[in-house]
Amino acid sequence: MKLDYNSYKIIAQARGEKVLFYKEAGTYSGDWVMLSYKDGLYYFYKDYYGSCSGCDNLLSVEPSNIEDAKKFAEDYRPFIAIREDIAAELSQHNELITVLPKNIRDESWSDISWPDAILKIQKKILSRKKLIN
Repeated sequence: MKLDYNSYKIIAQARGEKVLFYKEAGTYSGDWVMLSYKDGLYYFYKDYYGSCSGCDNLLSVEPSNIEDAKKFAEDYRPFIAIREDIAAELSQHNELITVLPKNIRDESWSDISWPDAILKIQKKILSRKKLIN
């Protein structure tokens, strides 16, 4: 797997997770959200990024190899991990958003349309379920 050293996707990639969705909200600084998958679990991450090494951890650390990436990823944990059967069930009933943090459900904080993003995420989950079955 090729690592994306210029994006917070590197966190999931360093753990051997497949990134299914990644979105940044903001311009020179803001928040990012990511959905990844590995071994029957979906992982949801959310954090922030900045425009310089003083306010952006990725720019500060600049991982350049897999060992650096794994060390960098140690500082980031998903805010939730959901079994694929539960994620599929929630997605099928359009209820995935109910397990996500309030600041994702309330789109007033961001330039991302979270309902649209969650629909894309649910489609990814449901399409994976069809591939497995």
